[in-house]
Amino acid sequence: MAKNIIMKSIFTLLISIFLINQAFSQSGWQLRPSGTNVILFGVSVSKVDPNYANAVGEAGKILGSFDGGKSWYTQNNNLNYWLNDVHTVDQFTAVAVGFQAGDEIGKILRTTNGGVNWYPQWSNFLHTLCGVSFPNPYVGITVGWFGTILRTTDGGEKWWRQNVNTGYNLYDVEFVNEQTGFIVGALGTMLKTTNAGENWFNLDPP
Repeated sequence: MAKNIIMKSIFTLLISIFLINQAFSQSGWQLRPSGTNVILFGVSVSKVDPNYANAVGEAGKILGSFDGGKSWYTQNNNLNYWLNDVHTVDQFTAVAVGFQAGDEIGKILRTTNGGVNWYPQWSNFLHTLCGVSFPNPYVGITVGWFGTILRTTDGGEKWWRQNVNTGYNLYDVEFVNEQTGFIVGALGTMLKTTNAGENWFNLDPP
């Protein structure tokens, strides 16, 4: 009798483990090999074609995917930049932001050939960049330390600084459509635009 109870308990345990594994495997999240052990900080999937994606991190690491994130490969840029975020516009164009290792000067990298080559873009400012987002293939916003907001209207080739009423570090930016976007930063800072980043206004904390 005791032996039957033990066997039944073992069988129940094995079934439970199987069901748990099945549940996790169907939960929507699956571990994928990245091919690197460096810290990754940003990831983006193209809204135009979700098969194309990029991830970025320390030591200038840039990863690309052509199959919706099932497999990843390294896209070398040969630059010693610390990359905090990336936005994949489409199968050809993506923009990564961060800073120059050692001096924290903000840097912008851009590819127009699907990640084969990444080129630094002139930004003319001194502060670390933390986040980047494009509401459409032409207009983009990147944000960073000390209230830095830069805007492009040519897909990321040239950038201009936006005047905003904050000096706090800004860490991320995201658009919900082509006109409306939000920026978040230190000490609960939140900014909003309703004209694709031409103007930004502060939102009062709740």
